[in-house]
Amino acid sequence: MKVIFGFNALHLDGMSSAATTLMRALKRQGIDVQPVHAWHDIDLPGYEEEFHPIFIKDSQEEPRVEEIIEKMVFIINNDSDCTIFSHFGSPNWACVIPFLREDIRVVVSVHSVTPSARKIALAYRERVSAFVPVSWAVENKLRSMLPRQEQAKIYRIPNVVDTNRFEPKKSYVEDGIVKIVFFGRVEDVTKGCDKIPPIAKILKEKELKFEIDIFGYFHWGFEKRFYELLKQYDVEDVIHYKGCVAMDDIPMTLPQFDIMIMPSNHEGFPLALLEAMAAGIPCVASCLKDTTDKAITAGVEGELCEKNDISDFAKKLYRYAIDAKLRERVGRAARTKVERCFSMDSQGIAYSYVFASIMVSKNYKMVKAPTLENYKQPEMVKPHILARILPLWFKKILKKFL
Repeated sequence: MKVIFGFNALHLDGMSSAATTLMRALKRQGIDVQPVHAWHDIDLPGYEEEFHPIFIKDSQEEPRVEEIIEKMVFIINNDSDCTIFSHFGSPNWACVIPFLREDIRVVVSVHSVTPSARKIALAYRERVSAFVPVSWAVENKLRSMLPRQEQAKIYRIPNVVDTNRFEPKKSYVEDGIVKIVFFGRVEDVTKGCDKIPPIAKILKEKELKFEIDIFGYFHWGFEKRFYELLKQYDVEDVIHYKGCVAMDDIPMTLPQFDIMIMPSNHEGFPLALLEAMAAGIPCVASCLKDTTDKAITAGVEGELCEKNDISDFAKKLYRYAIDAKLRERVGRAARTKVERCFSMDSQGIAYSYVFASIMVSKNYKMVKAPTLENYKQPEMVKPHILARILPLWFKKILKKFL
């Protein structure tokens, strides 16, 4: 069995971690994987040596799908060993579905609950053999959109981590300064990083000795506002931006911290949270229904806060900060939860079951393919119209309160 994955750029973020972890999980199950990238923009050390990706266009600039669609289709269809094609909800890779050989099964991994993600995931749904939502929340959204006769195509498989790569934290006694970490995309639309400065201000007012290190790359044009917020809340002395951390360095970096903060507005299923738990770090995260509450039992493996409740975030961070024994008890429980529920082997076995199931039943229909000559990207594989026309400031409001 051979699976071709359609990817685009891979950077130091959760989506890239999900992609590499899944391919490793499948390889452990003896499944041949071949990533194909629409363009050559990889920011993951060692990725090309490990997975030997194929690049449709050997350039760091994103090409229009109209420029490369013929080659995308050719690469997949011309691989006689390919039995399954899968993508993570990218509009350009959804475009290839109607052109695929009839014997190739299509599996779509769905990583987000946004209207655009759902719209693109369901493009050419009759031709898709399996939809794999990464969380209970994403699954519920998908089920509400698919007709009853296609519900059997849904197989929920959560994101996971390779716990073998994470050495659990050994000492929970801080050195006089409590170290708090955030890592992920640094932005205020999805990840809620604009909440960290006011949370830090409350902790300062409590005279807590602490530091918050922030790892990741700035997104949505947030960098300027980030530094303005540090100044506004007078927390420049306790919040430090540290740049990106390489994926291979995450397991050795996380145990240096005492607590993780994750004030997200919404998530698919957050790998950063699972990675911190795997390292044995207690986490204070936004309570996102059927998402973070499935990873953390509040008060047992971490703490959950209403996503806009700044004072509650500060209260729960402070509680962990002053009690090393509590941090140790919760951190060890978090590690156990990940080992039990979110291991890489469980993901590989689950995907193997999905693949085996769809190979023995033809549960899809061929769809009419548009002509490749003078191809134009269809509306069904474009982001939701609201995502294209709403200004960024309005999107921020929607993410915070919906």
